[in-house]
Amino acid sequence: MYQEGSDVLIFPEGGRTLDGKLQPLEAGVAVIAAREKAPILPVFIHGAFKAMPPGSVFVRPTKLSITFGKPLRFSDEVYKSKEGRNIIMAELDKTMRELEAGE
Repeated sequence: MYQEGSDVLIFPEGGRTLDGKLQPLEAGVAVIAAREKAPILPVFIHGAFKAMPPGSVFVRPTKLSITFGKPLRFSDEVYKSKEGRNIIMAELDKTMRELEAGE
């Protein structure tokens, strides 16, 4: 049940990668963030593709590392604007690619 102040976990790629690289992000995360005026905490899981590539039934033992980015917060003007979703998605995409690259 949803409660105010609850955290929501979203995988913005919308599915598992077929090649181990970050896929285009789906805009649902921006829609929810804008509607709720919520910050986004970007997180990248390194090694997940090796642990369970598409088609595998079981998780393979492998080393995983998780990289947390800085929370993305936006002004009320961004959350309310017509271009807000695009601004949020551009910043999230940039941040996720930096996390993927290990920056």
